[in-house]
Amino acid sequence: MCWRLTGVIFLLATLILAPFYFSAQAPSLALFASLILLLTVVIMLSLQLVLLEPVLVLRKRVHRAIADPKPIPDRVRAGHWPHELGDLATDLDQLLEAVSGHLTSLARFPDENSQPVLRVDAEGRLLYANKASAPLLGFWHIAIGDVLPQSWPDVIRRVRAEHKTQSVDLKLPSSWLNLTLVPLPEAEVVNLYAIDITERKAYEETLRHQRNYDQLTELPNLALFQDRLQQSLVEADKDQQRLAVMILGLRDFSTINGLAGHEAGDQVLCEVGKRLQARLSPSMTLARIGGDLFGILVPDCTSVSQVAEFADALLATLSPPFLVGDQVLHCGARIGIALYPEDGADYSVLLSHADLALNSAGRGTDQCVHFFVAGLNQKVQQRTQRIRQLDEAITDGQLEVWYQPQISATSGEIEGAEALVRWRHPREGLISPAEFIPLAEETGLVLPLGETVLEQACQQVADWRSAGRGQLRMAVNLSARQLTDPQLLDKVIAVLERHRLPAAALELEITESAVMADTAQAIAVMRRFVDLGVRLALDDFGTGYSSLSYLKQLPLHKIKIDRAFVRALPDDAQDLALCRAVVQIGSSMGMRVLAEGCETQAHVDCLVDLGVDALQGYYYGKPVPAQDFPAAVAGAGLPKR
Repeated sequence: MCWRLTGVIFLLATLILAPFYFSAQAPSLALFASLILLLTVVIMLSLQLVLLEPVLVLRKRVHRAIADPKPIPDRVRAGHWPHELGDLATDLDQLLEAVSGHLTSLARFPDENSQPVLRVDAEGRLLYANKASAPLLGFWHIAIGDVLPQSWPDVIRRVRAEHKTQSVDLKLPSSWLNLTLVPLPEAEVVNLYAIDITERKAYEETLRHQRNYDQLTELPNLALFQDRLQQSLVEADKDQQRLAVMILGLRDFSTINGLAGHEAGDQVLCEVGKRLQARLSPSMTLARIGGDLFGILVPDCTSVSQVAEFADALLATLSPPFLVGDQVLHCGARIGIALYPEDGADYSVLLSHADLALNSAGRGTDQCVHFFVAGLNQKVQQRTQRIRQLDEAITDGQLEVWYQPQISATSGEIEGAEALVRWRHPREGLISPAEFIPLAEETGLVLPLGETVLEQACQQVADWRSAGRGQLRMAVNLSARQLTDPQLLDKVIAVLERHRLPAAALELEITESAVMADTAQAIAVMRRFVDLGVRLALDDFGTGYSSLSYLKQLPLHKIKIDRAFVRALPDDAQDLALCRAVVQIGSSMGMRVLAEGCETQAHVDCLVDLGVDALQGYYYGKPVPAQDFPAAVAGAGLPKR
């Protein structure tokens, strides 16, 4: 730098003295060279004194400031320097002070961070940890200079080798941390930045629990049950073991909801879960897989008899009554069982077969435990085919409405008829209502079926009233499913208007079980019908869960005594007492009483003596098609006694 500056000054001096050398009075060459050298030296000394020396001093002090880690202010400026250099020194001081402040702040940042910050070397040795890292270091039982425990050194080496940031969740005794590992290749270290994710983990656990567990009973739900079943099947296949899948369903649970309320029903479900869980070993799984359905997974079964005995033990657990508040409730159960590998190797197949077995067990009151058998598949196919045929029958007009007369017990005159549906199959002929009515109820086809019956029955009674039977009333049955139809009232009004019938010409018969399914809703619907003018009758009274507490709430016009209590009259004293009690209840509550199943003169005499208001049964006529009903009406009348 100095030699280049000297050359420039020498050249400059030569250019300054050159005009004098070439003038007429030019000095000698030696004198000219001496003058140039003298001028160069003078200029160099001047620059050295005025510029170079302060610059060198400034540079020296800047180097010293760079080497000094302490933020000492005013470490550059000194002496009386030229204005520009003095300003430069001041600016450099300010820059160094600012940089020192930033560096100090950055140096303090990890220590003041409320989250753990650590630094480790290439081998996983701890080089630095801030104050917030104390719980983590205590969990690891290490200090500065120690190597991270367990497999963490391998993790550090992998992060450095991949040159990519990674994230790891770490469980502490009372919290969760998420550690982000950031490699710094230039320093051959890895920084670890931790954040507390305890709340996030708690929220994730809540979501996982809601996704896999039933909120009411806290038992595993269907999804978790299927997952555990699938895992158990893998183990059973590997160990060549038998496995049982059970589905337990409660009997008449809807009745508990109707009589005691849904809150009581929920308490019963919780108690059922507790009782069943108490009978299970740790290797078994109990889950609530539906409304009143429970799944039980029984791994490592030694024999079919062992499974059957265990199923009986579960049913016995539910035999004692359930005490809910001041109510004593009874709830039976039934169980369907499928075995691996006999009944299937896939979890969905086993569940399906257990469900088929459950449905089979539910058909008989004395058959509470049922194993899957291959023939059930064929029965299910036949059932599916029958449902499809019933749907076609409703659409194609294969359903017929037959009518059975109802006779006044005082005058002996026919006062109405009950509409009863019949299915005339094009190939099989007449199909019993006992076969297709339950199918219609289960599948929802009872809604279009009920509309068909209501339409034909109202049209028929309108024809009869137009023909001179102006006081005849038509009784039509309503199912539980129809009572829940929000459009039921509008449909009835439309049918009455279409056939120009007064509302009093229609009597809707409702069973106790239909009312019990949802008592509050049933009462609300019934009251709207009463306001409309339609008459209401309670069918099969006494065969269900008869209760005076709900009977007084129902807006009824008539009670029908079931044929089961009439069949043994007048010889059976208990049936006689029951019929007398029903007549007295009906009379005291302003309701008419009709007795079904009147088949003999003895039945008629006994019931008339008891004070029933109306009679119905084979004694007065079987259900017949509309075209045969006039003959039945003509022959109907109260026999002489």
